Amino acid sequence: MGGDKLDRCGMLIDFKFLKEKLQSIIGELDHGYLNEIEPFCGGAEAYNPTAENLARHIYQRISDELKGTVDGLKVCSVRVWESPDASACYF
Repeated sequence: MGGDKLDRCGMLIDFKFLKEKLQSIIGELDHGYLNEIEPFCGGAEAYNPTAENLARHIYQRISDELKGTVDGLKVCSVRVWESPDASACYF
């Protein structure tokens, strides 16, 4: 996350609020067959469920979820880990 304004408590965003938003997105993906979940299913417009595409999907979804909630807040990046030493990051 990034931004240029802190609230009166000195926080950019409350991690509890952020975690709730992320959990709703991750919950749609967790323990599911990704090839049957939008945008990873459905013909020519579908993306392969690679770590790179998962990071992009989560980035776009969390950006949409947080739009207008905190003044000046911007999602800077999302990193998806495939294993302890392999990850993909979307900016």
